[in-house]
Amino acid sequence: EQQVSHLWLADEVTVYEAYLVRHTQHNKWCAKETMDAVLEVGEHLACQMLNMKQVQASVEDLKQIIAQQGIRAVDADTVLRLLPLRVEDYSDPASKISFRHKTLGEFLVARRLARWGCAEETLRSKVTRCFSKDSPNVGKYFSELLFAQGGASRDRKVREELLPLVLRTRGDDVREVDLVSASNAMALAVRSRFLFSGDFA
Repeated sequence: EQQVSHLWLADEVTVYEAYLVRHTQHNKWCAKETMDAVLEVGEHLACQMLNMKQVQASVEDLKQIIAQQGIRAVDADTVLRLLPLRVEDYSDPASKISFRHKTLGEFLVARRLARWGCAEETLRSKVTRCFSKDSPNVGKYFSELLFAQGGASRDRKVREELLPLVLRTRGDDVREVDLVSASNAMALAVRSRFLFSGDFA
């Protein structure tokens, strides 16, 4: 009863992180390197689906992600077995795949954004991709992950990566993508509980 109560009170990010790690650990032989690679592939898959406004991808899409990102620790069969995906036919490259629940994909997108320090892209480039109104939890989960880092680390990332996106819309030559970036950046900064005093003087 105490464990159930604790889980109920836990934030969604903690629950999803624990669920995904537990899901990849259901085979005892699964090494940490394999688990990390599976989650990385899942992040890329979720980002691609969000960017293309898709609710499904294909087995072939998954194989291409693994090849393009140079992820050698896993193959498509391992990812399909260890990620919480719905798969029609493992052996058919054209077979459709989707996350068992939409919010799992949203969490993996947020997880990828929150790890920009070790990713191939900076947050500044990623935030230009509009958080779709059809995927409202991306911003929510991202802010929870960012806030969990806390203190100076969180404030530095907000100040160095997010605020410049807002400030650059003050000029005359403002593109639509800049407005999208600024809107996303402001929403994330606010949700991270960043103190704005003096930053917009």
